[in-house]
Amino acid sequence: MESCFDDEVGNSEDFNQANETECTMLKEKIMQDFNFVSDGERSLVVDAFALLGGNEYLVQQMIDKLVDTNYSPAEEASIRLATDNLWENKLDVESPLNLGHLLEFLTPLHQERLPRILATSLLYCGRYEDTQVAVSSKDPSCRMLLVSLSNFPGSDPPAGHTPSGQPCPRLAILYHWASPQVGAKGPNQEQTRTRNNSRKISASLALERKMLSIVDVFAIFPCP
Repeated sequence: MESCFDDEVGNSEDFNQANETECTMLKEKIMQDFNFVSDGERSLVVDAFALLGGNEYLVQQMIDKLVDTNYSPAEEASIRLATDNLWENKLDVESPLNLGHLLEFLTPLHQERLPRILATSLLYCGRYEDTQVAVSSKDPSCRMLLVSLSNFPGSDPPAGHTPSGQPCPRLAILYHWASPQVGAKGPNQEQTRTRNNSRKISASLALERKMLSIVDVFAIFPCP
């Protein structure tokens, strides 16, 4: 006769196996239309996002602009593809679409705190191994950053819910990827070398702008 303890162990093993199966199925679902990038690109992306996250005012401006601007057909197609993969639900919102429609899936609290939560997440996401970067197999210029809010105190996940009611402890940030040309020389590179040390600050700001231009955010929404 099996003991109650054996039953509990068996149930626990069944639960763990089911949970692992669910995670594997989710990863396979994501991998149908998105592939995870190389470690080198991931490092570059999180460094660029850290610059953006270090300026909460800039993050607020970005959000406000995206709420007031309708997406292009290509951007809308990328958003619908990403939500199909991450939510396993269709985004049932008619065109034209803007960021405001996506933010409705956040809780009221997270809508209010989004600029700070997003800035913090972008600033520190590179510290955590569960931060993922993926590229769309249908549009290589579209990338997706996945950030777990459980890593950041005060984020209070879940941030929202999918259309089917599934809780979302992560944020998905879609962005246009401008691949940097390593070793490319700008037209004024030789002149820059001859400038005195007082111009180093300007050069640093130019580098920061270049890093920010690599990642052009266009969508933010919660995901499981």
